[in-house]
Amino acid sequence: MAKKTYLAAPQDIRVVRNLGQLDQMSQFEKTRATFYDVQQYQFPLMPSEFDANFGRTIRLMSSIPNTPCPGRQTNLIGGLSVDVPFLVTRISMVAFGETKKFTIPGQLVERSSVAGTCPDLGPCSPGQDAALYWGGAIDQFIINFFQAYRLQFAVGRYLLMDEALFDVGHLPPPCFEGASDSLVPAASYIREVNDVLAGKGCTKSFLPQTVAGSSCVGAPTAGATYGCVTIGSKKPFCLNTPLLLLPGWPIDLELIPVEADCCFLPAMRRNSVLDCESTAPSFDAALAAGCGAYTVPGGCLSLGIELGGVILTPECCLQFVAAYGYGAMGNMFVGNPTLSGWINNADVRQRALSGLPENKQAINPDLNRFLGSPAVPVQR
Repeated sequence: MAKKTYLAAPQDIRVVRNLGQLDQMSQFEKTRATFYDVQQYQFPLMPSEFDANFGRTIRLMSSIPNTPCPGRQTNLIGGLSVDVPFLVTRISMVAFGETKKFTIPGQLVERSSVAGTCPDLGPCSPGQDAALYWGGAIDQFIINFFQAYRLQFAVGRYLLMDEALFDVGHLPPPCFEGASDSLVPAASYIREVNDVLAGKGCTKSFLPQTVAGSSCVGAPTAGATYGCVTIGSKKPFCLNTPLLLLPGWPIDLELIPVEADCCFLPAMRRNSVLDCESTAPSFDAALAAGCGAYTVPGGCLSLGIELGGVILTPECCLQFVAAYGYGAMGNMFVGNPTLSGWINNADVRQRALSGLPENKQAINPDLNRFLGSPAVPVQR
């Protein structure tokens, strides 16, 4: 018997075509689709960079244009709306850092003072001491980030979710398993951090110790550890009631700072920021200015959100709103132009109503109640 090849676009495989198919699914896990918005950050952050990104409410899935470096990834229309009827069943944060972490001592020097030279730096050379903290600073940042914010999910003026971020949890991060070198070469990481500093307008460079007394230290190395950080559950946050998102609806996802936070947001700043314009932070307020050391965080952080669920056909979409569109949820659907177009399409409407399971037939199938003025205003 000849083999048959079935070709279909990936999106077609994820489409749910009738309400009965939904009822037969276990937590809608057999059919999977996702919408996401993820932003990358390069450490160290400058003070103004931290304030612009984390010193206030953070808008997720926004209309901020994609940038080449650091990058932003989203599969939403302009970062604002879905392009197909999408039934959200789960939400997960994305918080991926570095799998390798190490610290190496050195000095933060003015780039212009060493330009064109290969300076010898010893443990007692003039200038401020510093330590490059690769990867580990991002782990600490993630831990504090999940305790510094709440997640709010709204569609227009309807607030659908307000949850502590540590309760939402995140996708399992990339994580190292097994054994590897405990001593790693550090030169490429030092160069990466210095290139980031130069790209952000910082006039300083981190240089490792090169001499000890009269002896050459050799190529910079550091003792490394491997692993990843997880906060809350590594399983998705499942919604008690699936939420239907329609094309044209503005998706409003925001991270709201926790009130009266005197711990976690300041810790995020310490974990990520290098102030190139100031002297090194002092070890104690009673000590003279400059009696301290710089910490130079390094590495890349991916931060964002993923909405998981299933894509519905127009017929199944009408079945869903006919069966479940009551109360506040029903008011959200009123006046949506995409939904109104399907309701006014006699063929789509007939196929939708004829496909309702028998136990749903008693529910009011009159879809005209969803026609009218839009109940969902523009994005706030």
